[in-house]
Amino acid sequence: MTHRELEDPAGARLLIWSNALEYCQNLLNFAVKALHASGAQAERERLMHPLVMSKAKELEQADPDKISGMTKMSYYVDSKNALLPSFGSLEDLHTAIESSRLLAIVVFNQISNIGFGEAGHVAGNSEDFRDEHMPAIEAMAFPEQQDLESFRLLKVALKDARNNMIAHAHGASYRTSMEALPGKLLLWQVGNALDGIDFGLFRRAVGSMAEALRAYLRQRAA
Repeated sequence: MTHRELEDPAGARLLIWSNALEYCQNLLNFAVKALHASGAQAERERLMHPLVMSKAKELEQADPDKISGMTKMSYYVDSKNALLPSFGSLEDLHTAIESSRLLAIVVFNQISNIGFGEAGHVAGNSEDFRDEHMPAIEAMAFPEQQDLESFRLLKVALKDARNNMIAHAHGASYRTSMEALPGKLLLWQVGNALDGIDFGLFRRAVGSMAEALRAYLRQRAA
């Protein structure tokens, strides 16, 4: 943040928005990578890693019960688990995906939830402040009315998820999310907040908003 921006409370708040959107982008992009890494193709690539293949050959040669002409898949699986633990299990990857998405929702809501300011340094994230700046940024990000309406509906869903199920746990929200499985208390978990969120739309929308906000900041600085 430059000295000029420190003297511009509104600009400082907009920079907080910009940083939140960029971090949100990183989280959602990571979730996509983790989702890819949890797929069958990625698992095959790990099993065919040169280190894994070499170790599997060693296990095969040392196996007193080996059958000539037949290689057990367990040689490769055991070698992969021993040599490439950093890739994580499917359970680890699922946790990484879910956690990244939950945090992305929380961080995104920095732009739409109330945040106190600091006199002379950072403007408060009040409704009046958002009403002054957000419509112009949204119009730049979503020139098509249908896309703008989709984004605004997404914002409502993300705010509800953050306020009612992630940062807070309102019983009514959890009960509604689990109506199909009454009484399954063990399934009343924070991951339910992700149900119904279109993460493809979320990722695209965050990218559009981040780009528009950077342009808006450049306009203000000109």
